Amino acid sequence: SAECQEFRISLQPGTIAQTVEQEVRTYLAERLCFDQSDAKELYVFNFGKETQKFNDLFGGIRVFLWTIGVCLLLSGMMGVSNMVLVSVKERTQEIGIRKVLGASSKEILVMILSESVFISLTSGIVGMAAGIGSICLLNRVLDYADPAQNLLIAHLAFRLPAAMAALLLLVMAGALAGMMPAKKATDILP
Repeated sequence: SAECQEFRISLQPGTIAQTVEQEVRTYLAERLCFDQSDAKELYVFNFGKETQKFNDLFGGIRVFLWTIGVCLLLSGMMGVSNMVLVSVKERTQEIGIRKVLGASSKEILVMILSESVFISLTSGIVGMAAGIGSICLLNRVLDYADPAQNLLIAHLAFRLPAAMAALLLLVMAGALAGMMPAKKATDILP
C-alpha cells in the first residue's frame, strides 16, 4: 500500500517557483528512485501558477476597463464637440457682431473654449458626485447585508487623487473637443 505524504515549501520573494519545483523534483527523484517526469509519483501544486492565472485574468479585465474608459472619453469628447459646434452655428450672428465691434480671433477662441471646458467640468463634477453617492450607497447596502463583513468585498473605496486626475483629464479632453468648433468660430467673417 502506497502511503501518501506531503510537505510544503515557502519561497522568499523574488524566487522563481518553477526553478525550485524542478530542483526539488530532481532531488526527490534521485533520493527516492522514481522517474522525475512521472506526475503520479510526485504531484506538485505550484501556487504561483494559480496566482499567475488570476493576475492574468485581472490584467485582462483592467485592459478591458481601460478600453471602455477611453471609448467613453472619446464619445464624451464627440458629444461636447457637437454641442459646442451647434452653439457656434446658432451664434454666428453674435460672433460676427462681436468681430465688428472689435473682438479679436483670440477672444472668440477663448470664449468658445471656455464654454467647452465649462461643459466638461460641470459634467465631470456631476458624474463624480453620482459616483461617490453610489459608492456610499453600496457600502451601506453591504454593511446591512453582511454586518460581519464575511463577503469578498468589505467596502468600496474612493481615492480623491485618482478622481482629481480623472477630472483634469476630462477638462483637457473637453478643451481639445472644443478646438474645432472654436476654430470655426474664429473663421466667421464680420
